[in-house]
Formats: sequence, C-alpha cells, structure tokens
Amino acid sequence: MKFFIILSVLLTLFFASMIAWAVFTNPNTILESEVTVQVPAPVVFKLLSNPDAFCQQSSIVQSVRQGATPDLRTTTYRFADKTRSIEEKVSLNPSQNRIRFEQNSAQPGALIGNISNTIIIKTLPDGAVSVSWQLQYSAFSLGSRLLNSIFIKTKIRQALDRSVAALGVYIER
Repeated sequence: MKFFIILSVLLTLFFASMIAWAVFTNPNTILESEVTVQVPAPVVFKLLSNPDAFCQQSSIVQSVRQGATPDLRTTTYRFADKTRSIEEKVSLNPSQNRIRFEQNSAQPGALIGNISNTIIIKTLPDGAVSVSWQLQYSAFSLGSRLLNSIFIKTKIRQALDRSVAALGVYIER
C-alpha cells in the first residue's frame, strides 16, 4: 500500500512539473538553417521566387498552386506522414533579397500555427552567396508546447536542415 502512495505522489509531481514546464515555455519557436552557394545573389533570388523551385528541391513540399491574387498561393506539405495544404501570403523584396511566405489561414487540429518562412540572400565578401532560411511558428496549447519542446521542434529542425541542404544542391546545378 505504501508503495502505491509513493508511486502516486511521484507521478503527480512528474505530471505537475510537465504542466508547469509547458506553461512557462515560450509558445513561439524560431529555427534557422543556412547554406552557402557559388551563384550570384540575383540568380538565387530569381530562382527562389519561382514557386516550382520549392517542389523540385524539397522533400516536404508536394505542390504549389497560385492563389486568387499574385501574393497568395496554396502549398501542400507532407511532413511526419501527414499532408496539409496551407494558404500562404508571399512577399518578394528584391531590394533586400528577401522572400517571405506565411500561413494565411488557420489549420483546424494542428499542433502548430502562425507559420512564417523568411529566406534571406546575402553576398559574402568572398563573392559566395549565403542563403539563410528562418522558420517561425507558434505552439498554442499546453500539450503542443510540451510536444514541441521534446519532439516537434527536433523533427522540424531536421526537415529544415535537409531542405536547406537540398536547396543548396538545387541552386548550384
């Protein structure tokens, strides 16, 4: 009997600490990955401004369809054995060599949301070009915050690193 009381107390403390951890965890996550290529920045910008480039270089992007206006598109992603189509708002800024696309609509039942991607293209002093991809998202519920800190963030980090490495290969060919 004493064993079950101790076990109950330990389990209660464990779950209480997990809930406290989730409560105090920042709901916003920013991940970044970078690749260096030997292609001029204007060529890189033009290539990445083309939505078909994302399908050709990324293992998680299944398709990109133009939306009702030039700044909207629907992108279908396959990640963790799930396929989701997300309406995205696209901003191209050639003067700053920036491309930004962000989630334009909520996904019912999704663990994360407010997803935005920013690609920054910089010419380095040696003439090479740095392509930096920043992915930002929010985990809304306590459960998704907890899962984000122990599982989701790691999986997204791996997918981002693979995508950026593939992007570098795609740009250089």
